[in-house]
Amino acid sequence: MHRKIQKLADEEISKMREADNKGDYEKAEVHDFNSRALSRMADMYYEIIKRED
Repeated sequence: MHRKIQKLADEEISKMREADNKGDYEKAEVHDFNSRALSRMADMYYEIIKRED
């Protein structure tokens, strides 16, 4: 699950860079926010799993 979430975060980073290159800074900011949120979620999930072991 951690890898799936991180993959989604990576996809958002790609979308952010694409939007930034096109000059659509508002859209880039949204994708940046999404990637950061997904990365934090992946980290939290990893910490929860690590505690259970």
